[in-house]
Amino acid sequence: MVNKILKFITYTLVFCMFFLYFIPKINLYYALEEQLHSFDITLSDEALVEHPFSLEIKNPTIALKAVKTAEVSQISINPFLFFNTITAKNITLNALVKTYAPQKIQEVTLHYTLLNPLHITADAQGDFGKATIDYALTTSHLELVLKPSQEMLTHYRNSLRELKKQKNGEYIYAKNF
Repeated sequence: MVNKILKFITYTLVFCMFFLYFIPKINLYYALEEQLHSFDITLSDEALVEHPFSLEIKNPTIALKAVKTAEVSQISINPFLFFNTITAKNITLNALVKTYAPQKIQEVTLHYTLLNPLHITADAQGDFGKATIDYALTTSHLELVLKPSQEMLTHYRNSLRELKKQKNGEYIYAKNF
């Protein structure tokens, strides 16, 4: 009996690994890009590199409503079955953002898991400090918790006034869409 359970678990794990290995990750990217077009977000000038279990997008330029918004050095998509991540590194925002927040973002990681299927979470770190973001898919509620850097506290006080300051020094932004 134990032998049959071990065989079942082994076959299931091998099947999942082969599924992840052979899934057409570039086609997933094009499906994602098509979804982004519905929000007027365009990725251009990118180079796609498919790895056995992930997809890497090098040097994309992101435009919102045909306005160049950001340049990213690398985006990594990891489409695992139960835990999916998208990580963007070395993001430089448009110069227009400089009046509201710092332009450089070191890393943003989006998480989606089947253990919590109604939420998308993200962690970001940049010249602005550290941020944790939670988006509820059912209620369209977005919550951002910001731990501002010293640069953000000194040079971008007007932007921080739009957020609620907590007693522990964090700033919270919440909005329903």
